[in-house]
Amino acid sequence: MKIANITKWIVPALVVGLSLTSCSKDDENSDGQQTGQTKTIEWEVFHQFEPGETVKQFEISDDAKWLFYTNGMGTAYRINKTTGEKSLLYAHPMQFENGKLYLYAVKDYKSYFAVSDDFGATRTEYHVGTYTNFAAGWYDGTFMNLVVNRLFVMPNGDLVLPHIMDKANNATYLHDNKLIAVSTDGGATWNRKTTDHSYISAQQGNRLFAISEAWTGVGTSELFNSDNGGTSWQASNLSYRPQAVDKENNLIAGFRNEIQKLKGNTWTVYSWQGETNAMDGLVFLNGLKYEGETGNDPNGRKMDDIEFDADNNIYVIGRNYTTICRTKLN
Repeated sequence: MKIANITKWIVPALVVGLSLTSCSKDDENSDGQQTGQTKTIEWEVFHQFEPGETVKQFEISDDAKWLFYTNGMGTAYRINKTTGEKSLLYAHPMQFENGKLYLYAVKDYKSYFAVSDDFGATRTEYHVGTYTNFAAGWYDGTFMNLVVNRLFVMPNGDLVLPHIMDKANNATYLHDNKLIAVSTDGGATWNRKTTDHSYISAQQGNRLFAISEAWTGVGTSELFNSDNGGTSWQASNLSYRPQAVDKENNLIAGFRNEIQKLKGNTWTVYSWQGETNAMDGLVFLNGLKYEGETGNDPNGRKMDDIEFDADNNIYVIGRNYTTICRTKLN
């Protein structure tokens, strides 16, 4: 949970500040959630990238023996953490779930969705779109590209790709952001649907999360959840905007030098420091930010790429985008 390979976004008006309000174990919010104790954690460097290389998004295998990532130049790789061997990935890693690596690629004016059962060594690929006029962004098929590099694997086996792009090189970001693709056959075929909200990279079983659209100086984005794959949405009363879900099905949020975990009905806050202040630590999170003045602002939306292995260790991209860091939220 991925974060996300964020390319083009519409720009709603929200900066989600995840400030700590109270650390009293008995302090209860009006929505019934409690703010529990604050704990101090330390990060370790799980992987250091080569000099000059930065990372945009990544995935981790359940046993943490494989690292999949896309670097700042848009090239995808996999690394065997046991042997140190690095090899080129045919496509961009999207998600590792239930032993399967999901990927996507746009090449030769065509778009592909792929699934690998052997950590990316081989894959089954499905053609999902072809440009008919590249300059105008016209194509045949379900979609050509993704706004967010994220996939939801639903409990019934359905695959949901949020925020597919209607046209790969136009400026209708609002329209693009309200399109999703759904597959009921493992990715072989897809159906395009519209949605009312912008999905967040957090999933609790059938429950998905999203934020409504708003513009700077016009409105305020609100948090919603859906228990039917996005068919209908209800207002959420969560104290923090979730960005991921850990292996124990707890919601995870984060901002700057804090991570919040909702276990049961209690939020626990984890914080860390750098040598002199929070900003020079190994990790400094963007948080979930929706802001901007215009619809073509590429920095209008940010969310952190947060992943977990089978032992529930948490992984994030390091402060300078040159490392993957790891810790445990006990």
